[in-house]
Amino acid sequence: MRPKWLISFDLAAATGSARLRLGRDLPRHSKPELERYLVNSFLPILAAHEGFTVSGIRSNESDPPDVLFEKDTATHGIELSEVLPVNRLEKNAILNETRRSIVQALTVGETTRNQAVTITLKSNYAPRIQLRGYESTLAAVLERHFTESRHTTSVRLRLPAELEESVHSIFVAPQDLAGDPRIARENEPLLVFSAQHTLVAPDEDFPTIIDNLLGRKCLHRLATPSWLVLWSSHYAFASLKQDIIQRIDAFVQTHEFTYERLFYFHMFPGDGLTEIIRDDRGC
Repeated sequence: MRPKWLISFDLAAATGSARLRLGRDLPRHSKPELERYLVNSFLPILAAHEGFTVSGIRSNESDPPDVLFEKDTATHGIELSEVLPVNRLEKNAILNETRRSIVQALTVGETTRNQAVTITLKSNYAPRIQLRGYESTLAAVLERHFTESRHTTSVRLRLPAELEESVHSIFVAPQDLAGDPRIARENEPLLVFSAQHTLVAPDEDFPTIIDNLLGRKCLHRLATPSWLVLWSSHYAFASLKQDIIQRIDAFVQTHEFTYERLFYFHMFPGDGLTEIIRDDRGC
């Protein structure tokens, strides 16, 4: 059976003139801290929107669920699961390692100050990003550019033959980087890889991504009344919200859950929280 309805609302709009401000970097160094951060991003606004009180948001040492809180006076839980493109975290780790290696090989100074480098890869949805081993070549291309002259406009760099198989283009452009958290030192250039804009094919990828996530959650038997929140913050999902919701909906129509409520939370500004409501069997 189809759900009775979908409830969608903008988290920022739910509190009038207030604006939801999410940090640039999620606290992925700590799973409990990340979970509490996510819950604090939407739960107080949801509570104000629906008219209940919330207090005592805390990690659950014996999860699932991941987080516990008091809804009015009763203890409830929230289980969280991130929706990610395949190998996304592995790709991020590869890109971060490559970025560090390149910057460390450069002569950092006034010639590299306030310079943004965009490296566009030819394949951005491969199982692995084929950049390892090319760090020194990329660094040499940039070093030559920065030592030749001080550029005040965007420049497309010439690629050496060994990079042509993996790299589509390299652009360097002046940009005010004062206070930018993406650089570690004041004079170092900013390196951005366009592979972070991963392509996702809903018909091919979402069945695997969503079914794997929800399939694991179906196994939970919870003593505490709990909600399930699937969440994402990846650029690739910004325009695919309805595809994700449809896939979640298709799954929950044929599986039983012990969760009272099921949400999809995309962290792009204005995209907000969507609840998927099942039939009389509940979710």
